[in-house]
Amino acid sequence: MRQARVYLQNAIAALKGRREGVELAQEAYRLAQVRQENGLATPLERLDAELALTEAQVQLAGALYACNQAEATLKLSIGGTNVPAGFAEETN
Repeated sequence: MRQARVYLQNAIAALKGRREGVELAQEAYRLAQVRQENGLATPLERLDAELALTEAQVQLAGALYACNQAEATLKLSIGGTNVPAGFAEETN
């Protein structure tokens, strides 16, 4: 059970980091669009920013999957359907 708890805490921390990564990629993409509209960037630069955003979103999806899997593993290890209060909240 301890291992499942640590796995969930790590997954939650990774999820938080991936969300921040998506936010940064969204801002970089927005700036690339503005720069292109004003003639300060090439379409390739915008496409690079779009690719970075897409990659960040894929990584976020993977982190969300890992978090859900960790939660299910913890539930299975304690033999119930609910994670006890305080297990996941400690890392938020």
